[in-house]
Amino acid sequence: MKIHLSEISEDGVERSLRISTAEMPRLTEVLGEQEGMVEASLLMKNHGGNVDVRGGLRAELKAPCQRCLDPVSLDIDEAIQLSLAPLESYAEAEGDLHLGSAELDMSYYEGDTIDLTRLLEDELLLMLPDSVAEIDDEDRCMVCERKMEDLYSSGGDDADDHPFAGMKTLLKGEKD
Repeated sequence: MKIHLSEISEDGVERSLRISTAEMPRLTEVLGEQEGMVEASLLMKNHGGNVDVRGGLRAELKAPCQRCLDPVSLDIDEAIQLSLAPLESYAEAEGDLHLGSAELDMSYYEGDTIDLTRLLEDELLLMLPDSVAEIDDEDRCMVCERKMEDLYSSGGDDADDHPFAGMKTLLKGEKD
């Protein structure tokens, strides 16, 4: 979804958005296929071409557990605060650039439209946790609640039937 700069006044314009996760290819690339919607409520104010965006972002996503690969629900409900400037203002700067904290927090848009889908996708990707799983005090995956030793063995009579079973022979060779 795009919004023209002329639609955003200095007093502000409010937009409530529902965007399918299927419209966010980078999110799909990171987390895999998603079903659902990303919801946002935004207030945008135009200050001579610089646009302030404030609001909230909500999404229910699925990600694979990094321990057991079972799906994990990620409920995101966060406030967003962005400053956007025209890309031309960045390109016009000549010589050495000395970026301050205000410029480091700045995002840029090109032309006379702002792509809200891409903007929200960027924010959503930044909100994803670094690690999707943790181990509790009893050495269990907090997602599937299985013991970590069970996750790394086949569970059958032949415990050497998993992909890393060959590493045992390396350890045995060091002890001899």
